[in-house]
Amino acid sequence: MSLTPEIVADLKEKLGKKHVMLSYNWGVQNLVRTVYEYIESRDIPVWMDIKGGIHGNINAAMAEAVENAMVICPFMTEAYQKSESCELELNYAKDCQVQIVPCMVQKQATDGGRYKASGWLGVITAGKLWTDFRDVEDDPAKIAQQSDALLLEIASKLNVDTRGGFKPVKPPPQQAPIEPAPSKPAPPKIEPTAKPVPTGDSGKGGGTLAVLVANWSQYSGLLTCVSKGNSGLWGVNRNDDIYQHDGRGWQSVSGKLVQISSGSEVWGVNRSDEIYRYKGNNAWQRISGALKNVDVSDEGRVWGVNRNQDIYRRTGDSWQHIDGKAIQVSVGKSGVWVVNSNHDIYYRAGTFGDKDTAGTNWVNISGKLKWISSGRNIVVGCNSNDDIFYRTGVSEDNPTGDSWVHVSGKLVQIDVHEDLTVGVNKSDHIYKSDVL
Repeated sequence: MSLTPEIVADLKEKLGKKHVMLSYNWGVQNLVRTVYEYIESRDIPVWMDIKGGIHGNINAAMAEAVENAMVICPFMTEAYQKSESCELELNYAKDCQVQIVPCMVQKQATDGGRYKASGWLGVITAGKLWTDFRDVEDDPAKIAQQSDALLLEIASKLNVDTRGGFKPVKPPPQQAPIEPAPSKPAPPKIEPTAKPVPTGDSGKGGGTLAVLVANWSQYSGLLTCVSKGNSGLWGVNRNDDIYQHDGRGWQSVSGKLVQISSGSEVWGVNRSDEIYRYKGNNAWQRISGALKNVDVSDEGRVWGVNRNQDIYRRTGDSWQHIDGKAIQVSVGKSGVWVVNSNHDIYYRAGTFGDKDTAGTNWVNISGKLKWISSGRNIVVGCNSNDDIFYRTGVSEDNPTGDSWVHVSGKLVQIDVHEDLTVGVNKSDHIYKSDVL
């Protein structure tokens, strides 16, 4: 998707007498100045303190800049996060209901790990798609390219028609996943065999509750299914080719699968519903049975569903039939979750914590999803409109959580593992996002 003259014209019209404000720490001033000059060259109203933005009292000038902004772009670094003035500025923008469109500048944290916004900055930018300026260096062409990406994101936030593509939409907060009503009678759904498990106060006894930040960035390549687990990042494409990501890029693995799952091992199914387990060195072991969807957890729990929507659990060298019907299943730290052919959502009571158990009964969860994934104190999913959701309040004492939160982006398949969510969209593009 490119920044066309039509999009620029519509964006200028949408801004009116308002401007785009660039917020930064002085350590990245040269980069921000180049971004400012590029946006200005597009004849889009933009504000930067050293470009005539400061006059008279500094605090009054900053307040005026925020109040006259329709969008503010924080250029995120550790120095920005530690700056009291930057914190004051961005919080005031939030109070003024200015749209926040973040930019990521720093790649590596001072402790050697991957930098990501945390603390007050992590909270205020949670759920927002950021533009990646980490690898632009001093290359004007790269800066221009990412500045165009930033303007497209700004245009999307202001509801300017950007002619399709992967753009976030901000719905009402904590909205349950919604799908169009089926045009024909819905097929039978899983019927709980007992009353739903009562939920308690979120967060009691279950560790830190997780948040899907939705700071999406893109992997190279094209896949139709992607999975992250203790065995690494794996995926398959439209030709059923299998790939593993080695940290630098995708490496081809022998075999053909249509769906894959990474946990303590890697499992998958092919178009003939044959089940395979990866043995290493490009070798696969055929597993007895037939499934169209399989999932394996970090503790080695394997669940699956067949073409008749029957649900199975692996016990030793055999399959245990579980009551109910489903089209997709996920097993993980937050237990076993499924969706059925009507996209109804169910949690298997007694399975929280990735336990070696069949559970007791199915608990119906409000909302509609076509794909679901169970992570550590979080459950994520996407619906028939490709909207992305995560479940709040999931913990050991509250395994079904509290409510669904809709975050930015569009995905047709999604998977969550520890502090990372991965997924693919309808164009087979691969995305990742942090989980805090």
